[in-house]
Amino acid sequence: MQKDSMSKITLQQLQSDFAGDEWPIMLSLDKEDNQYSIQLDIKSDIRWFEGHFPGAPVMSGVLQIEAMAQAGGVLVLSTVP
Repeated sequence: MQKDSMSKITLQQLQSDFAGDEWPIMLSLDKEDNQYSIQLDIKSDIRWFEGHFPGAPVMSGVLQIEAMAQAGGVLVLSTVP
């Protein structure tokens, strides 16, 4: 990871890390008895899985938050007349 002279992550590194198609894509949002479920398309080889638990990839918090943000956005927009 690139860092500047003050050991801070550079803007270029941040832009590189958050660019591209490595984020989950919501395929569906379903509601049943006041419970919602979402179906995501997540590639198994994305770098967000690296280093958490070698050999046992886990969906990291950043991906969980992104998935919830997508679902929340759809829910909000679906209630607007």
